[in-house]
Amino acid sequence: MPPLRDRKEDITTLANYFVSKHSNRIVGEEYKLAKNIDGALSKVNWDGNVRQLEHFIIRAIVKSDGSEIKKSTIDELLLEQNDSNAELNSNQIIDFKSSEKEFKRQYFISLLKQTNGCVSETARVAGLTRQAVYKILNELNIEHQ
Repeated sequence: MPPLRDRKEDITTLANYFVSKHSNRIVGEEYKLAKNIDGALSKVNWDGNVRQLEHFIIRAIVKSDGSEIKKSTIDELLLEQNDSNAELNSNQIIDFKSSEKEFKRQYFISLLKQTNGCVSETARVAGLTRQAVYKILNELNIEHQ
């Protein structure tokens, strides 16, 4: 199968599929992509292929304020992704554990924000036990109630 960068016409279909697949599980609600974001997603090369697009959509769901993922959210994430890619391309070596820890940190900060700081709700959305979330929050030094 050709890489996603060579199948630009599939990007929107895949993005909509990933939103449908993950939004209910993550936030307990069906999200949709705003209609005006197709062009923004198609301009990206998606070197990580379909998996990179899927992870990007998950981050967009977590970062969204309402049940529609807006173009402004997509643009912000694309800018962050470009900044991150620039860091990786500058011959700076970033170890996997540090990257994973930063992703987890941002993920739980966003979830706590969306759940108004409710650890029980954060645990439900993340598919974890409340105790597991408390442990993660403590490990990452994230303040919680």
